[in-house]
Amino acid sequence: MGLAVLSLLAEAAAVRPVLVVADDMHWLDHSSADVLAFVARRIESEPVVMVATLRDGERSHIRDAGLTPMPLDRLSGEVAGELLDSIAPGLTPAVRVRLLRRPPGTRWR
Repeated sequence: MGLAVLSLLAEAAAVRPVLVVADDMHWLDHSSADVLAFVARRIESEPVVMVATLRDGERSHIRDAGLTPMPLDRLSGEVAGELLDSIAPGLTPAVRVRLLRRPPGTRWR
């Protein structure tokens, strides 16, 4: 399965560069995480970039793939507000405040 996904990404990347984003890798099923870890180890020669996120302390096959992690801190309130305003400029003030105050790690319902 991993080789098939890698081949599909390479075909797409032959037309234009590809970005693969895998958010919250620790919530993926075992098979999907294995495939993404396989692909991540082998995309060096392709115009493909993978960004995978994983919370501190969570286990995932991507962590065991031998890749170099890039730990990130949370955005400051000011920077988070600027980012939110740039992607959702029409939010009401109440909704904007609610989004910016949302505790980290909570899930949308």
